[in-house]
Amino acid sequence: MPQRKPRPTNDNEPLGIEVGIVEVRDAPGEWLVEAIDHSSEGEIYRAIFAGPMAEQRARDYARLTYGVPSASTQSSTST
Repeated sequence: MPQRKPRPTNDNEPLGIEVGIVEVRDAPGEWLVEAIDHSSEGEIYRAIFAGPMAEQRARDYARLTYGVPSASTQSSTST
């Protein structure tokens, strides 16, 4: 299986962490923050936000936890 090359998406890129913020396609209104640590064994960390201001809370979490600029967003996904 080919290894996935990390994409520089935020200030944590030198650490090998790829972070995405997406609205869950199968659950509109729920937002997912997913971080993939390419510097280890590809560990994946996920946090899902639902309810009032879910998108804003997901963006705040990503910014505070991983240093992601608030404008960083990817396309929808399913979980």
